[in-house]
Amino acid sequence: MANLEKLDSDEVELLVSLPYRIGCLISDADDEDGGHDDEQEEKALEEMLTALATGEKGTPFTREVAAGTLRHKDRWPTWRLEIFDVAEDCGRAIQIIQAKLGKNKAKNFRMAMLVVARSVAKAADEFDDFNPEDEEKSGFGALVEKVVKTVKPEVGREESHQTNVSPAEQAEIDRVANALHVED
Repeated sequence: MANLEKLDSDEVELLVSLPYRIGCLISDADDEDGGHDDEQEEKALEEMLTALATGEKGTPFTREVAAGTLRHKDRWPTWRLEIFDVAEDCGRAIQIIQAKLGKNKAKNFRMAMLVVARSVAKAADEFDDFNPEDEEKSGFGALVEKVVKTVKPEVGREESHQTNVSPAEQAEIDRVANALHVED
């Protein structure tokens, strides 16, 4: 806690809530409540936070932040409701980190938050919603299934489709990235 001890409690709350809130913002960018993709994205978020906290990814500072996020899992339901001001809070977080901990830690925080955002965005395939079995093998369902099996996935797919990130998710990632800008 060497880094977070230099901050007041409101600043610590802001920093440790952001990884989870960013993940929720990306997860909610283009979906409808209760889908299978929500479960996949929540799992990816927790796995990435664990990877950051245990040192598989990130720096000592980002490990400290992610460990705090995991330690306060009981607050996740409240934090989930606070996603609408994530971009503004990202800007505040960068200002706090730069002023009190330095530019390098601000850059590390930015990169860790973008890793969280991208891992959540890539967790569920937003583009493969069609399931021919749901069409009860109707003539149309069988035809689509046959076509899907014969077309290579990369043909005709936009870059966002290839990376499994929807345009809405990418727009939120871009908004978060811009808000996490570190001044040179």
